[in-house]
Amino acid sequence: MYRPHLKPRWAPTPSVCEVCRWRLCRDVSAIDRLHYQLSEPDDLVVDRRQIAVRDEDGRVSGEVRWSDPAAAVLPAGAVASRVNATAGVSGTRDPLAPISLDAVDLTGPVRHATIHDPYRDQVGYVSAATVLDSWVRLLREELFPHERLPAATVWDLTDWLVAGGAVSRLEIACSRLAAVDEMTIELRDLLSALRSVAGETEPPPRRYLGVPCRGCNVVSQLVQEGDYVECERCQLLLNPDEFQQWMATAAQRWSYRAAS
Repeated sequence: MYRPHLKPRWAPTPSVCEVCRWRLCRDVSAIDRLHYQLSEPDDLVVDRRQIAVRDEDGRVSGEVRWSDPAAAVLPAGAVASRVNATAGVSGTRDPLAPISLDAVDLTGPVRHATIHDPYRDQVGYVSAATVLDSWVRLLREELFPHERLPAATVWDLTDWLVAGGAVSRLEIACSRLAAVDEMTIELRDLLSALRSVAGETEPPPRRYLGVPCRGCNVVSQLVQEGDYVECERCQLLLNPDEFQQWMATAAQRWSYRAAS
């Protein structure tokens, strides 16, 4: 799912590799964090300044008024281009909303409705709660029929997915759900939308220059994305413990070669 460059996996092997399972769980946790960040913004900065009122001649009248408390966080309202302006001319753009409509869409409640967009001309996002709730209901129907559905909030839905005992329900879905690839695509698209609205970018992977691969022995091919390290040439995958052991072994080899 996350590594499309790999060769097809045979039937005896798991349908989803270990690193893809880890990345899927990581993405679900990131969805919860970004949703909370968008739905619970920082405290607004209130403008508490006092402004002196001037008369028609520009002289201070002695009257003092409080400034607009929303001026520090909201843009000015629509202002007509001329006095006694009538309806705008053809082609005039509507004034922008004072809030992010994308954030409102993504942080909205669950909406159980089918969206039809045959012409691909609709704008906006489906809320994060709606996307998560649809997949939680499918998992519960196919894999966990004896369990109760969680509350229809992003926090409860993501907690239900990543919980479940020694093996999370999300990991079980990676092995037993037929539509796990479709679920991964929708969750990744949702995460991309949340990151775009929140102004975040996915951190770039780290490449270990000059370090040979344990499998193919080619240098500068090891790339780390998260906790796992993968070789771009032979697709060898190392978990954090295996990578630390290999770095120690490689350092000993370099020290022996330098001494000799």
